[in-house]
Amino acid sequence: MTDKATQDPRSSSMSALAAPQPEPTLPPRRSLTRQTAAIFAGGLVAQASSVVLLSCLTRLVSKDQLGAYQQLTLLYGIISPLLVAGIPTALLYFIPRSKDHVETRCWVGTAYVVLGGLGLLFSVTTALARGPIAHALGNPHLASVLLVYSPYPTFAFVASVLPPALVALGRAPLATVVGVSGSTIAVICVLAAVAVAPDAEHIAAGLVVGAACFTVMSVLTVWRVIGVTVLWGAIGERCLALLKFGVPLALTGLAGMLAFQFDRLVVSRNFSAALFAIYSVGAVELPISVLVQQSVNSTLMPALTRHHLAGDVAGMVALWRRAVRRTSLVLFPTFVFFMLTAPAAVRLLFGAPYAESTVMFRIYLFLVPLRVATYGLITQAIGRTRINLTGSIFFLASNAVLVLALVGPLGLPGPAVATVAATAGLAGYYLVRLRKVLKVTIRALLPWRTLAANLAVSVTAALPAGLLVLLGVRGLAQLPIVAAVYPPCYLGLLLATRRLDGTEVEAVRRVLRAGHHAARATRRHFSVTSA
Repeated sequence: MTDKATQDPRSSSMSALAAPQPEPTLPPRRSLTRQTAAIFAGGLVAQASSVVLLSCLTRLVSKDQLGAYQQLTLLYGIISPLLVAGIPTALLYFIPRSKDHVETRCWVGTAYVVLGGLGLLFSVTTALARGPIAHALGNPHLASVLLVYSPYPTFAFVASVLPPALVALGRAPLATVVGVSGSTIAVICVLAAVAVAPDAEHIAAGLVVGAACFTVMSVLTVWRVIGVTVLWGAIGERCLALLKFGVPLALTGLAGMLAFQFDRLVVSRNFSAALFAIYSVGAVELPISVLVQQSVNSTLMPALTRHHLAGDVAGMVALWRRAVRRTSLVLFPTFVFFMLTAPAAVRLLFGAPYAESTVMFRIYLFLVPLRVATYGLITQAIGRTRINLTGSIFFLASNAVLVLALVGPLGLPGPAVATVAATAGLAGYYLVRLRKVLKVTIRALLPWRTLAANLAVSVTAALPAGLLVLLGVRGLAQLPIVAAVYPPCYLGLLLATRRLDGTEVEAVRRVLRAGHHAARATRRHFSVTSA
């Protein structure tokens, strides 16, 4: 317990989880670009680790066992948004509003108490109801795997406090370092477990051990950097505040995740575990679009909240438009690149036995252009989270109808088509609601002309690479050849058409200079070694 905590009039009912706790020095407010870059770098490594793990598992375990592993992730992905109850996002809302360090620690401590309890509830329920859950997912053999996996939610829920707590205080680089370490440890643990026995039970055991290690690391980091305080006398009030903000987001997350995973549920129930593995390998959102969106959201939401507190709607809209434009500069060319190289990318990552996954992979790629904006972020920043809930219910209903309608006539690709179409409809829903909430036009919210121009540049720059593909560049060689041709064409066309502002041009120059120096250093090293 710190001195400041002792001076609190309710100190008799307060317990500090760390004593003595360091007095955190709030860093100067960093630019959103630097914060986003730090989160993006960490997310890139984490997503790469996830892809590497899945790529290894496709080669180390059978399709049935991989399907069982994917069903574990499906279960966690559907249930966790409800039980996490929007607490991590609520921290991004409440911590920037804290009056002092003690209040910040109290919010963090309350989040640990709530998430620890909810995670334990998830774990116990998974263990006790493993039979019915396995039957519901269409795989009776999953019950034994669920028992091994059951501790995982508790560790994952507790660890989820670290990223928003540090990001809200401007410590995104530290959150990135810890997150990357946790991702690396998780991959090592799972692969070590699979080396013992290549089955789903050992995959689950590796996930649990990796999550436990990351949880210990994350709690110690928060303890040292921020401090953790639990005011037991006032914890009910703080829990209610977190839940009041977070429960609509939790229901939103549940409905949204259920909607987004509904295609997998239908495939899991109607096809074999092996076919589910083929579907789930291909029907995934491209990791880079996910991490770009998460990185931008983590830094954008506190900034949007501050603009809202100041009554600056124009500032919110300007910040939003700038983020959308910059995000499109990354996601549009990513979409074009992988659309060209989808067969080679799937074969490289998952092997020839999963070539059938290419169809689903290409269908899901159409989600990437839609991710230039997180359409429900503004409503979260201004505390209108019930709009998010209504949007998720709309998404769930529309996706369910489309999935069930298309799985029959289109077969395995049908649910993927339905999910992309429903996601586009959800984007339209949010734009209509934001127009009314902010009292601005949809044209003012999204820079349509800029987005259209950026997409046109991305497609035009791909013409030389596309010509090579049409002329017969096939197989794994396609990836390095397109990767060598397309980025320079894209960057050159961006500069020629002046699609970048001064800050972005300077950033590109720094990257090019760094690459040039690295190349010179590498050549110098090899020349010395040869001599």
